[in-house]
Formats: sequence, structure tokens, C-alpha cells
Amino acid sequence: MENTKIKQLLEELENLKQKSITVIQKGFISNCIKIEKMNYNFEYDIIKIQDENNETYIKINTNQIYEIDKKEKEICLSLDNDIQIEIRT
Repeated sequence: MENTKIKQLLEELENLKQKSITVIQKGFISNCIKIEKMNYNFEYDIIKIQDENNETYIKINTNQIYEIDKKEKEICLSLDNDIQIEIRT
């Protein structure tokens, strides 16, 4: 994934800090995570999205992302192995 796309994703996540979000993963493993007070960090090509109120988190290896689609109220990430991650506000 291009560095500019990752930078854009990080900017979008910055706008979501302290907000309530839902993270939906679709693929060979599916789940839904509610995060009430979102924070994130980015280190060694890994984005960790976490809830400041509890231990809920998801880690995403940015090297696996091949497409980012920004919509009005969601960010859709397409990853290798047919995985889709939706970040919704």
C-alpha cells in the first residue's frame, strides 16, 4: 500500500479519536467490535485501534491492505486473504 494512502487513513482515524465507532470484519473470520472512546497508534506498519475505556482493540497490518474506500460514514479496508474491514461512525 502506498504511503500516501496510509497517511490518508491515519488522518481519517485522527478525526475519529475519542468518538464511538464500530469495526466490522468480514471474511473467513467475521466479527463486530464496538469501541466507545476510540484511540489509535501506528508503529512498525501496524495500526492498533483501541477503546480507551476497556481492553477492546484490533490490530491491522498495513502491509496487508490493498485498497481503501472512504465513504461518508465509513472507511472500508480490503486486505489480503479476502478480508474486509469496515470502520463505521
